[in-house]
Amino acid sequence: SYIDAHKVAIYALLPTMEGADYTLLSQALDEMKAHYAGQSRRLAEHVLWFNTLLQRTDTVSLEDKERIREKMSNIESLLDENPFVQKRRAEGFAEGEARGEARGRAEGLQFAIMTSIENRFPPLAETVKEKISHVQQPDKLQLILKLTFTVPDEKTLQIVIDSLAA
Repeated sequence: SYIDAHKVAIYALLPTMEGADYTLLSQALDEMKAHYAGQSRRLAEHVLWFNTLLQRTDTVSLEDKERIREKMSNIESLLDENPFVQKRRAEGFAEGEARGEARGRAEGLQFAIMTSIENRFPPLAETVKEKISHVQQPDKLQLILKLTFTVPDEKTLQIVIDSLAA
């Protein structure tokens, strides 16, 4: 009934409604594009809502969802220009970059610890390697590395690693 009445402002909600299928949703997308011609930001916002609800709904078959997503692929550039999408991507990129940096730092410290242990206490190398690989916090790894240079013997190092890698 919303399509028959051309209530374009409601079209973003259509994926959640009973009877929503590819034909209906495809028509809605076409009408949204026509209605918001020259208003790319408004179209992008409505398509973003439409897509979000489409992903979350179980009223639309998986096949129809996939077909609609394919149809929407030509609108992706509009979504890329949406300030909300840009902000979320930037936040996700920054978080991913920070995680990658921390992971890289942890891997470097793990390598340094293993090199130190292999040089100072070769018999411990194999037993410690598994425990060190599970430690991801750079501050803990840095402390372990410092201690590998200062502990007096293998037994002390084993106690330190057991307690810090737990």
